[in-house]
Amino acid sequence: AAERQRYGNTVSEFNSQEQGQRKTYDTSTVTNQQNYDSNFMDSIRAGIKGIGGLISLLRGTGAAGGTAEDMARDTVGGVTANDIRTGADTQKENQTQLDSSLSSFLTELERKRRANEDTLVNNERAVRRDSNTQLQDLFGKMAGYYGSAEMEPQRVEWMNRAGALTPE
Repeated sequence: AAERQRYGNTVSEFNSQEQGQRKTYDTSTVTNQQNYDSNFMDSIRAGIKGIGGLISLLRGTGAAGGTAEDMARDTVGGVTANDIRTGADTQKENQTQLDSSLSSFLTELERKRRANEDTLVNNERAVRRDSNTQLQDLFGKMAGYYGSAEMEPQRVEWMNRAGALTPE
């Protein structure tokens, strides 16, 4: 009973750890996506503002229209696209790290769960072995007492009881 209680307590602790880790993973994943979304929108706004500023500048110099505007759009568009790509790469890298961290944690937790199972089985076997050893000793003594009293059927019965414990 004590071994089962210890095992149950350990399983509960493992479950609690797993829930905490999954909650952290979920929260971090949401935060990572929110950061990406925010950076994405910042890049878009900066691009819009940048192209607007360049077009205004070009108009102010009289160079607006045609090739100059196209070059300005291409330049700002390239910078904006690069910012968006960088943000997406960062989001993906962060998510990969979060996934890897959770996977490593769950793999290690599974190893601990198996070790806990093994410990329970080994400890229960040890308790049963020790108990059976003591019972065999007791049954052997009882057989000896009946043998001393020349009560052969009872002696054989107690010897059989002792022998029946051997396979366990």
